[in-house]
Amino acid sequence: MQCMQPIPTIKGMQYTIRNISKKADQILRRRAKNENKSLQQVAREALELGAGIVPLGKQPVKYRDLSDIAGTYVHDPGFEEAMRDQDQVDPRDWE
Repeated sequence: MQCMQPIPTIKGMQYTIRNISKKADQILRRRAKNENKSLQQVAREALELGAGIVPLGKQPVKYRDLSDIAGTYVHDPGFEEAMRDQDQVDPRDWE
């Protein structure tokens, strides 16, 4: 009689997530179908990506926006004057 070894498994947390929006459901199901993956796998990938987990062999997404400086403008009369001067059109430049 041969003794069978248990198959090693990767254990992870199990979640039950309720109240998924209809739009998210449609997008995840469409992606699963297009990528020939299970809904479970696509949802897990989306959750990991949203949590900032980068898949093996991939580069992290670089977000290029101005959120770090948005809302930091300080009124500067000198700047405003320079902008008004810049907005002046000299007709001689168009001859």
